[in-house]
Amino acid sequence: MTTSPLDSVRDAIFGREVRKSLSQEGRVPAVDVFRGLAILTVVLYHGEILPYGYLGVDVFFVVSGLLIGRILVAKWDTPEPFRFPSFFAARAFKIWPSYYTMLFVGTGAAYLLYRVERPEMLITIEHWPRYLFFFQNYRGTPHPAFDHVWSLCVEEHFYVLLPVSMLVLRRITGQKIKPLFFLVGGAIALGMLGKLAGFRFGKETYSATHNRIDALAWGVLLAVLVRFKPELVKRAPRLPLVLAGVVIFFGALAFDVLAEKRGMPIGDFFHKVILFTLVPFSVFLAILGAYHTDPTKGPLQGLFWPVRFVAYYSYNWYLWHPVVGPYITKHLGSGVVGSIVYVTLTFALGVLFTVRVEEPALVLRNRVLGKAKPKA
Repeated sequence: MTTSPLDSVRDAIFGREVRKSLSQEGRVPAVDVFRGLAILTVVLYHGEILPYGYLGVDVFFVVSGLLIGRILVAKWDTPEPFRFPSFFAARAFKIWPSYYTMLFVGTGAAYLLYRVERPEMLITIEHWPRYLFFFQNYRGTPHPAFDHVWSLCVEEHFYVLLPVSMLVLRRITGQKIKPLFFLVGGAIALGMLGKLAGFRFGKETYSATHNRIDALAWGVLLAVLVRFKPELVKRAPRLPLVLAGVVIFFGALAFDVLAEKRGMPIGDFFHKVILFTLVPFSVFLAILGAYHTDPTKGPLQGLFWPVRFVAYYSYNWYLWHPVVGPYITKHLGSGVVGSIVYVTLTFALGVLFTVRVEEPALVLRNRVLGKAKPKA
């Protein structure tokens, strides 16, 4: 089999393991593209380059819900029992090594970078438990270099709540499909009501798990549709759905910006409740429309292939960019030079810890739990 010049360049620059992973059977290119776009927007936002890039977290949530949902619903209507310990162990191998490496090594890096100029960036002893045991999103954090882990807390809680709920539901209803839709719909409603109640009673509506569970549940709904209504997903009008998602996303964002600038009375409610309800719904529509397409092929492959490549390193890039990013932007600014250094250096850290921590942990996972692990 001959290797094209483009393949040789990709192998030389990016490595064979990345391409091997991205070409695995069952991997959905469009989902990788959405994940790549999510990490890019979040990184650029924290680098003071892209306003409102924090909405990329909602894209992450929908994608995570889809990937975890695919694992869980795969055995719903089969005689094979679902083994929660194996599922949670698989997620632990994926999440924990990189996360705890970031906490401990990142704390050392933060000490060297910020102990004099910005000591508030360092995690204090009394606050360590909330980071170690994933409840920082409910207790808050005064440590900006590690503030971003709230989203990982949400996902960790979801990794427990969803499979347990599905196990209970399956025991009560058997393998019927309709109750599964009701469960997911209930989770979506819970997230919406959580934000509404939080706003009504003056509580935060952004980082608590019960406020953001709707974003993850939209992804699970897509997984349920792909598994049990595959023809519906295949026949779905692709371009109209993607366009609808884009219009809702940017329309909601535009109104949010306008309401803030003009001081509209509805502005605070729209931002805290409506915006974070509409954005994950818009992402759901866009992924539904793009699910059976491959953006990395065709006239735009030169644009989308690098985005998909970035997605491979997204987890560790997400973990590390806020740890060193503030130091770079403080000393180099957010102009052209500062932005290039910020993106390049933080991405290099993401690559380093993916290769040295995440990949070996996944190899160990395959040895311990078996090789047929889901691509998530």
